[in-house]
Amino acid sequence: MPDTHTAIPSTQQSLVASLQQGRFYSLYVLAGERTFTAPVVQTLLQHLLTEEEMHTNLEVLDSEHYSQALLLELLQTMPLFGGRKVVHLKDPPFLSTRRQAFHNTPKSDEKNLQEGLLSVIKRLNSASMVLLIETTELDRRSKFYKGFSGLGPVLFLGTVEKGLQGMQDFISSYLAGHGKRMDKQAMQSLLEAIGTEDLIAATKELDKLISTANQRELITANDVENVVVRHRMEQVYQLTEAMAMGDAGTALKSLHALLEQGQSAILLLHGLVNFFNQMLVMSEFIASLPHGTASGNLRFDAFERQVLPGFKAFFQDNPLEFLQKVPPYGLYKAYLHAFRYDRNRLLSILPELLEADLAIKGEWSTKPEIPLERLVLLGMGKGH
Repeated sequence: MPDTHTAIPSTQQSLVASLQQGRFYSLYVLAGERTFTAPVVQTLLQHLLTEEEMHTNLEVLDSEHYSQALLLELLQTMPLFGGRKVVHLKDPPFLSTRRQAFHNTPKSDEKNLQEGLLSVIKRLNSASMVLLIETTELDRRSKFYKGFSGLGPVLFLGTVEKGLQGMQDFISSYLAGHGKRMDKQAMQSLLEAIGTEDLIAATKELDKLISTANQRELITANDVENVVVRHRMEQVYQLTEAMAMGDAGTALKSLHALLEQGQSAILLLHGLVNFFNQMLVMSEFIASLPHGTASGNLRFDAFERQVLPGFKAFFQDNPLEFLQKVPPYGLYKAYLHAFRYDRNRLLSILPELLEADLAIKGEWSTKPEIPLERLVLLGMGKGH
């Protein structure tokens, strides 16, 4: 029978809250890629079953072994040792847009089979039997999808609204599914590092943060700085350093290694944009110095004494946000590299950055490494 709670959870946060409050449903449907559904499945099982019941009261039925007769048998057979039973159904064909469940079945028989299965699901009692459906496909037009209304949570995971708010909601939901939360400053730092469009990249970084936090509920800005920001900056730094030194082989090898590790092409593009912006800013600063006083052979200690104060004064009235977090040694390296770049050459690269952005994000884009490789080569003066 369906549960009669007033508000069925419609988000990952509200689902976790209902579990913590001991509010259970006879049906849970999680739709989306396994990357997003698997952690929520584990959270559900941990609340629905004891550790001992995981071995005795959990039945898993995947699409390869699916038959409606077997599913009905599992749903109508009570656990041998009492307690709640969970049937974990993976990718059931009756939810697919390809309609494999009733292949070669006459329309009238198909309708009877659908209604029969729905009737059994509707009679389930969450105290003794729960059907947990995990699926990569969910046809919203199907009779089953409509029939699930009011029986329990139906969540579409890994699909978010585009933009800042959408990514913030996704991060909060993903963390809530693992019993974690993030403070405001940590959220801001993470978004600056990963952007607002790549869910897979976001998921990988969130998994690292969850692991680092361990038993702590709150993920802090220090966690983000140490686990995400610093690591990403070091990796992108290796790429831009090789590019600035004119080492095409190392630069391209670094680029491909980062992409193979799952680094977001958009974030790598942001790293290249920051690098070219630094070169342009430093070039303008060097051009403002009295003739003959600029030198690309300074040691770091000399740079701190002779150049850095003037650099800070030069931008005092118009501080540039992307330079605020660059440490003195980073500014020193940017200063040295800027002597290799002509201002007109840097300005000619700016339109290429926009084209690369469109190529990576646009629907007609094929391989993201192509526009990134082009930018790296342009940065070394090896293309146009």
